[in-house]
Order: sequence, then structure tokens, then C-alpha cells
Amino acid sequence: MKVVFPSPVWAKMLYWTRKTDLECGGFGYVSIDGPDAIIHDVIMVPQVATGSSVEFDAAGIAKAQYTHRVENKPGELKFQWHSHNTMGAFWSGTDKNNMETLSQHGWQIFSVINHKGEIQSAMWQPSPEIRIDIDTEILEIPRPLSAVEYDGFMVSVQQAYEAKDWHQVQAEVEWIQEQLTRGPTDKEAGQMWDAEFEANWKGKHKVQITKGKKRSRIQHDFFPSYMDIDEEDLEEWVAAINREQEGYNK
Repeated sequence: MKVVFPSPVWAKMLYWTRKTDLECGGFGYVSIDGPDAIIHDVIMVPQVATGSSVEFDAAGIAKAQYTHRVENKPGELKFQWHSHNTMGAFWSGTDKNNMETLSQHGWQIFSVINHKGEIQSAMWQPSPEIRIDIDTEILEIPRPLSAVEYDGFMVSVQQAYEAKDWHQVQAEVEWIQEQLTRGPTDKEAGQMWDAEFEANWKGKHKVQITKGKKRSRIQHDFFPSYMDIDEEDLEEWVAAINREQEGYNK
């Protein structure tokens, strides 16, 4: 079995992953086709993220389920994904607990992805309780027609028409019809993805401070371990982190 991402869906998920150095995540519509799990689309719901976790809003998930039914979207809302920013794509203890919770009412597909585009996917089923690690495939979908390609088409079809090569004219027309069914351009897609991200994602740094008599220890999402700092520098560090926090929460 494998998870199959059409390239526009993969591009959207990776785009969101790379928008932040904290985590982010969401859900998706999936259907089972023989040995494959096809991901038709991915979405975001309201969430609060840190450098090592992401919490989804329960009301946002319920709204996504309702929208799925009302709009009759393909597949089922049984795919959940989240990012590990610059860390490896692996199943943490929190991820495994999350899998078990979300799979209480039936099978679910899960993926974890990082900034490099590394990904790990799995299917979790509740009865009997089992996690199956599965491969991932990116299904390439043709990119939208560019202005250069369209201009080239106009030249080719005009030349075929003037030469009375009706077979070539028909071939050119069929080609352009196929191209015009493609999705939005990269720029248009990016604008739509930005809007969805900004409407749903909120970042929050996790900061832990242990005060000492002369030196204190501070832990921040972007630090691999505690940092020992002078007491006189503590206030400056906290102020800097708060300024950064305000930037993420705008």
C-alpha cells in the first residue's frame, strides 16, 4: 500500500510546511483505490503551533467535516498531516498518541513532513489496533499553461491554418483544450494558500526559564537544549523572545 499525492496537493502541503519554523498541520480528503490511498486535497483548520507541537481547534475540525458533506467533496476526511519543520520526519510519542485518538472510529492515514520534503506516512486502524507504515508517491500533474506556451500555440495554429493542414489545426485545438483544464498558476496558488494559512495558523513559542542565583537557564523552541545565561542578560533574552512572539501572532 502507498499514499499518493497529486503534485498540486503535495506542493500545497510543502508550501505550508516551509512557511514557518514552527510546526503546522491539517487534514485532507482521502479515498482508497485498490492498494493506494489517494489524497484528493489538504486543508488547514484553526490551530496553535509551537516548535514541537500543533493543537487543532475541535470546532474547526467539525466545520471541515460539515463542509465536506455539504460540498460533496471526493473521498473522506480521514487524512491528518503535520510538519516537523527542520527536524526529521519521524513518529514522536505525541504523534503516536494522536494517531490512536483520531483512529477511534475507524482507519486514518497520517503523514509527517519536514522542510526538506522528507515524509513518513502510516495507516492506523483501531480493531485490531495496528499501525502500518506505508510508502509515499507524488503523482505528477501537468503545470498550468504559461503565457509563453499560449503564444506558441497561437503561432502554431495560425501556421497550420494558413497551410490548410486541418489535421494539425485539430491537434492544436485539442492540445489547448487539455491545457485549459489545468489548475491555477503557481502565483495564484500561492496567494490562495497564503490566505488559508493566515486565516488558520497561529504560532506560539515555548519558553522555559529556570532562575539561579547568578546564572539562569533558558529553553526556547529553536534551541536544541537549555542555554546557560547571565542573570543580567535574562531580561533582554525574554524581551527579544516576546518581540518575536508578537510577530508570529499577528
